[in-house]
Amino acid sequence: MSGVCTKHEDCRNNPELGATCYARTLRAYTPEEVRNRLLDHLWVMVDYWEREERAPTARDKITGFMHSALAALDGCSMALPCFLVTPMPHRTDKKYHQENGENWYPTNRPDLGPLHEFMYQRGRK
Repeated sequence: MSGVCTKHEDCRNNPELGATCYARTLRAYTPEEVRNRLLDHLWVMVDYWEREERAPTARDKITGFMHSALAALDGCSMALPCFLVTPMPHRTDKKYHQENGENWYPTNRPDLGPLHEFMYQRGRK
């Protein structure tokens, strides 16, 4: 099994123990593991902001969660790396918007910068 220690007899006899052994084979996280780690982190933040007493209103809690989520995506959480947030428009979007006299989203992966820092500049009352 990938990611399970086979160095120790106890680990070979108990795959659950082998999966947590320091000597297991190190590897990159799978896409499913990355997704799960991100979603687990977001759920921890939901729980945190639900209980946060210094944020008495629903808006304060939602704004706090928004900031925390953007900071996590920006790589400001010790639990997660930075994530690339970029538009991925459908291949027909540009033509459609041009035909309708509208602007369209680029496909060249622009750097959106530190989203958690920009959120208050775009904040709403």
